[in-house]
Amino acid sequence: MKIEFEDGTRPLFSLVLTTPTKDTEFNLMDDILVDSETAGFLKGISFAWVKDKDRVLAVRADVNRSDVTKFIAPHLVRKSEIFLDDE
Repeated sequence: MKIEFEDGTRPLFSLVLTTPTKDTEFNLMDDILVDSETAGFLKGISFAWVKDKDRVLAVRADVNRSDVTKFIAPHLVRKSEIFLDDE
């Protein structure tokens, strides 16, 4: 899951559901605004942005599946095992 929108100057990327408000904390990573929760997850691991010429499409991270599942599952609206199934 990812959420992306423009803040007027930079794209915002989030791996979790984010409704930005004036109190939302962001970090600048490679000229892309990233919510603090996603930035905390990505910090210290090797990752690369998957982009087209105008926007960020996803992030490719060198992390094991169980760590990603632990991070994303609490933010899914429905039963996480359905969305995170390998099929």
